[in-house]
Formats: sequence, C-alpha cells, structure tokens
Amino acid sequence: MPGLSDPQADTSELRIELLADRRWIVVRTMARCEKKFAKYCDNLDIRNYLPLRRSVKRYTRKVATHLVPIFPGYVFVQIEPGLKPELLESKLAAHVILTDDLSEPGLVENLKDIRIIEKATLDEAIFVRPEIVVGRTIMVRTGPLTGLTGIVRKLKTKTRITVNVDMVGQSVSLDINANEVELEF
Repeated sequence: MPGLSDPQADTSELRIELLADRRWIVVRTMARCEKKFAKYCDNLDIRNYLPLRRSVKRYTRKVATHLVPIFPGYVFVQIEPGLKPELLESKLAAHVILTDDLSEPGLVENLKDIRIIEKATLDEAIFVRPEIVVGRTIMVRTGPLTGLTGIVRKLKTKTRITVNVDMVGQSVSLDINANEVELEF
C-alpha cells in the first residue's frame, strides 16, 4: 500500500477514513527518519500518511527541489490495536501517540484537510512555521545574510518577518522571508 514517502506513488489510493478494526495514531519518529519510517510501514502493508511539501533550495550555481515533511518528526498511521510494539521495534519510531474514540474522528478530519493543503503545495510553496513568534531568537540560514542572528520584532505577513540584528551596540531592523530562518535554541 503506497504511502506518501515515495514521491512517485499515486496518493489517490490512500484512503483516510475511520475503520472499526483499525485506529489512526500519530507516530513521533527519530530525527529525520519520517520517510524511512513510512517506507517501513509500506513494507509491512500498514496504511500510513506522511504529508510532504516541496522545498526549493537555491545554491550559487543550481536550484534543488526536495519533498520534505510538512510536520517534521511525525507520521500518521492506521493500525490494528495490537500493532504498537511492531512500530516501536523499527528503531525509527521514538514515541506513539494513541487516539481514543473521541479524538480519532477529529484527527481524520484534520488529515483530510492536510491532504488538500499538500496537493496545493505541488504548485505553490507553503511554510509551516508556528514557532516563529515575536521575541524569538532566529538565525538566517540562506541568502546573503546567512549566519546572522536576531530577534523577531514583527510578523508582517505569513511569509515575511521583521528581525532586529544587534551589531556593534546598535540594532538594525530588516525584513526577510520566514523560510530563510531557523530558530536558535
């Protein structure tokens, strides 16, 4: 059963629905193992959903396009009740978040909505950056300002932020794209 780990897979086959003998759960994977875990589930014929988005990286001499998880570290899996140990045995799953009769229908509706968004990302880039809030320290990871750190001062739009960068005792304010930064911890 193809999941979305294979960019060439026909995702129209994937049915996100409630079933009496199976339950949708959320699996927190080890760092950067989402695609491997989805492939592991595919090999065991376990229905899984790894929402992916297109990521475009611009380098000096080329542009590279990759499919990356919309929600890094998470894969959604529909399993039979006793299958949890098999998922954890893969060494790719860090934690399993089980659903109950009340939360599973909401998760299924959310997954259906995510699927619509995912299909839209084939034509247009989206950014999932809920952690970028006013006051957070960020570091610029691409473009001519690579390596600068600053504090988010203002969220201008969903994709643009204003950052204060301290230099020689003074603060410089600049606008940059949200997809060009990463959080400092």
